[in-house]
Amino acid sequence: MGIHQNTVKDFDVFLSFNSVGRNDARELRNALHSRGLSVWFDEEQIQPGMQWQPRIEEGISRCGSVVVALGDFDMGPVQRQEVELALIASRRLSRPVIPCLLPGYKAPDYPTFLDTLSQVDFRSGYTSPEVDRLVWGVKGERPTNFPEATSDSLTPTKWLLVAGSGSDPLPSSLVSLSRELGRELASSGWGLVTGGWRGIDHLIALSFSEQIRSSNISLSSRLIQIMPEGSRPHFPAGRLVNLGTENDAWRHSVERADAIILVGGLGGTYQTGTLGLEIGKGVFSLPNTREANKSHADAFNFYYDVLKCWSATPLASVLRIDEYEELAGPASTTVSTLIDLLRSYFERLRCDGAA
Repeated sequence: MGIHQNTVKDFDVFLSFNSVGRNDARELRNALHSRGLSVWFDEEQIQPGMQWQPRIEEGISRCGSVVVALGDFDMGPVQRQEVELALIASRRLSRPVIPCLLPGYKAPDYPTFLDTLSQVDFRSGYTSPEVDRLVWGVKGERPTNFPEATSDSLTPTKWLLVAGSGSDPLPSSLVSLSRELGRELASSGWGLVTGGWRGIDHLIALSFSEQIRSSNISLSSRLIQIMPEGSRPHFPAGRLVNLGTENDAWRHSVERADAIILVGGLGGTYQTGTLGLEIGKGVFSLPNTREANKSHADAFNFYYDVLKCWSATPLASVLRIDEYEELAGPASTTVSTLIDLLRSYFERLRCDGAA
């Protein structure tokens, strides 16, 4: 195997990754595309039925740089071969090789043969400063004057925690509401925090991610799933944060959010709302998500308990009680009412902070 002395650069980046982490690699590719960089990506360049090794060798020779994606998995044999070829190209063709630590990356897995190369750290998501560093490595000059929409798409303005029923299967009414809510939260430009469990967490994260991906935006910059050490989310996507015990992860998810939404619930959802109030978060509880048989009633009970002590809640300093009461309106408008109320809440907080 070898690298041809090809001085033509048809692509800015050859993206090397373990196929186990293909979804993570797609998010990194999207982040590069958002900055106007062309990316050699195997599923787009290798025709089915063709031998992959010569295509990879040719691809590396046609790219101005090689980005090595490192995630929460070991490098596979194909990726190791790609990196070996890339290092040869780096010496012969003066092409940079740039290791990138992806969300979920674990430090002990770092390949020793990349030790001498400066890396880009995306463990906290595809933030604008780190994407800028990667563009600098690829192009050889610091990026300036990017479109305003680029930074907005990479960094959400606010983070929402959605807590709800963890049962599986869920009632059909909660399924449809969760899917609608996930889409609308994504379309509104906010980030999503979940606990990574079955039920509401899974459905919200799934519909949220589908909407984000359809917009060609990095999911790891908009979805955080916080779980106990060693756990994996039921819906494996976005940025995973493993933290201590189940109680540690639960508390951190509440602290991480700018506001909390309660949907249905079988006991733990009410506790999440209570913790949110205790640490000064705005908690938006959806009473219409209780079932006709009075199951999944946490959000219902929490909503009416909040009304009883309204003046003592964090929301009272931002919203009027009659505005909050709109959450108990027709079930068909629950999500749109919530989105409008959240916009008003965050806008008033912003104005109060600027005053």
